[in-house]
Amino acid sequence: MHDEALRLLPGSPRVQAWQALGFQGRLRELFSLLSVGAPSKEAAWDRTCSMMLGKSGYRPPWSATPHEAGAWNIAQVTQLLEQAEVIVLSPESHAAVMAAASTLEPADVNTLQRDRDFTALSGLLVLPEPMVTVNRGGSLSDIAAFGWQPITQHQTHPTAEHPAVQIVPLIDRDGPVQPDGWTAMLAQARAQKMPFPRLLPDGPYSLPLDGPMVKADEAQRAQFAEMRRTLHDALNAVATPTDPSDIGTWDGGRVDDSQDDFATRYMFAFWRLTAQGISSTGHPHSPARPSSATA
Repeated sequence: MHDEALRLLPGSPRVQAWQALGFQGRLRELFSLLSVGAPSKEAAWDRTCSMMLGKSGYRPPWSATPHEAGAWNIAQVTQLLEQAEVIVLSPESHAAVMAAASTLEPADVNTLQRDRDFTALSGLLVLPEPMVTVNRGGSLSDIAAFGWQPITQHQTHPTAEHPAVQIVPLIDRDGPVQPDGWTAMLAQARAQKMPFPRLLPDGPYSLPLDGPMVKADEAQRAQFAEMRRTLHDALNAVATPTDPSDIGTWDGGRVDDSQDDFATRYMFAFWRLTAQGISSTGHPHSPARPSSATA
């Protein structure tokens, strides 16, 4: 799956078009929210790009089109896959990470420390089975893996740069969520000899390293959490509802991700548990790749 993604992601116009469509929707929702009360559309667009792209490592000047943002994301994921160690998570470790992630608050995941929380600053964590999340608007995703790598956040309100870690969820092309529109797009891509790889990047997230929340007191963390909830409640209100026919047929367990924080909570829990040394890592008996490991 790792090698296939490296082979098929770069330069694929079909994948880039699909990525652009995703960025277009997310940018439109945030822009419509930030446009209210903004001094100009240009100012609202700058703030939108700062919050969505700059925070995830995109260096200004900002992209003029969602297509450029999608191409940038594919380049980021390609770089990640080229350097990341592949870690396959056992079902027992996955259950422990899920339990820990469920207890985390928004401010908690912003307390990462470079020297304490990381055994490796880049990696690809493959899950024992796809996790189905319910996103804004009611759409479903099936996450098969998470990648991470160090980045620099670029913000313009105020202008600043911060060390951070970028998190990229990778969805499962052949996972349990298979709406009609998705299968039709895959069939068309195969017919055009531009097939999608099994692992496909979703929109990136990021968490600051050694950020202000590390030393914040309880009142400051509560204020941060409330501000974040307010923002995502507003984004949920402007999200385009998903047509039930486009959701898919998966009837198993689902993770509510309406606050758009599951990826950061899951990875924060994984890093903290790994750093505490309560899990073990070893090479499988017949590794497909020399660098692959199980945890």
